[in-house]
Amino acid sequence: MTPFGYRVLGFGSGGVGSIDQDIPISGSETVFESAGVMNTVVAFDPNTANKFVVAYGDKGNSTYGTAVVGTVSGSTISFGTPVVFESYAIRAGYYSIQIAMDPNTANKFVITYSANNPDADLYSVVGTISGTSVSFGTTAEIAGDEKAGHIGLAFDPNTADKCAVVWRDDANSDYGTCRIGTVSGTSITWDSPVVYESGDSKFNTIAFDPNTANKFVVAYRDTGNSEYGTAIVGTISGTTPSFGTAVVFESATSNYISIDSDPSTANLFVIAYSDDGNSDYGTAIVGTVSGTSISFGTPVVYESAEVIDQSIKFDPSKANQCVVTYRDNGNSNHGTAVVGTVSGTSLSFGSPIDVQNGKSNYNWLAFDPNTNGKFVIVYEDGDNSDYGTAILGQTATTN
Repeated sequence: MTPFGYRVLGFGSGGVGSIDQDIPISGSETVFESAGVMNTVVAFDPNTANKFVVAYGDKGNSTYGTAVVGTVSGSTISFGTPVVFESYAIRAGYYSIQIAMDPNTANKFVITYSANNPDADLYSVVGTISGTSVSFGTTAEIAGDEKAGHIGLAFDPNTADKCAVVWRDDANSDYGTCRIGTVSGTSITWDSPVVYESGDSKFNTIAFDPNTANKFVVAYRDTGNSEYGTAIVGTISGTTPSFGTAVVFESATSNYISIDSDPSTANLFVIAYSDDGNSDYGTAIVGTVSGTSISFGTPVVYESAEVIDQSIKFDPSKANQCVVTYRDNGNSNHGTAVVGTVSGTSLSFGSPIDVQNGKSNYNWLAFDPNTNGKFVIVYEDGDNSDYGTAILGQTATTN
């Protein structure tokens, strides 16, 4: 299967999809946690080639928040020793953990998470990579409500040590809320919360535009407006975010929303989601930012079946190209990936390819900005006792 002819997506021998011979990849699925996992997320360090971190809830250890360093060498992934960052159970539910690397400081990242801690609920912690090990600073509270969740997290690539978190604030009528965090050493502090959606906000996800300082977009399901898929532009001034007017991108219930910005084109974002108005088909749409407003092209189906747990990321080495990974409920719940290409406000997609041949949950992907076309997908492998698993993928090396 060869999307767009030369835009090929390949996986290791653990995957089911055929591998184009032009793709220099032959690794297999690699277990990073020999126990059940939940809410797996992954991020590459843009300052250190071939280095990434996976965060997850470890079901084999009371669902404690855990992280592990991964290293790519050619077509092989290896892992260090997992380290607990939260000795309380991570709260069940999608988007209960998020991770983001600091693009301006090597070996530094932040994890935000919702935990069953009796003192508070929404936390953050700064992690530091040293070789194949990871260590953590002191946890910092973001919100003290009991059911905070649906968390999104991203660093501002244009402002050193600044990140933004968005979440569903149970302590304030489930409103969509944002705070700006500042990292200093192994600590993080959070400024005052700002509401961007005065209604129940779910599947909150956030991405910064690397081409425009202090600009980001939040996408979410607006339960107060018929559960429509909605997006809003945010702007940071100092440590305070402000927001434009919310815009509907899908006039139907929208689930498992994921957003990323195109690093090769200023003001361009793509949102992937499950469209409940169309049998929960995997769907994506291009958004274009102008000032504090966002407008949208026409939605495009990338999987004509019910999908969940999707994650979209742009390939930083190829202009206007992205990959979506997801669980394909129309194909025995297999973990699946597909390559997409943006042209103006339009999207086109290649043929989906199986990542692995068992039930795949909590799919998340990240590209290595230092290696052309290389990315890692992490997931709970239902075909192998729900073990935490990673697999290496490669888009075509020509563009």
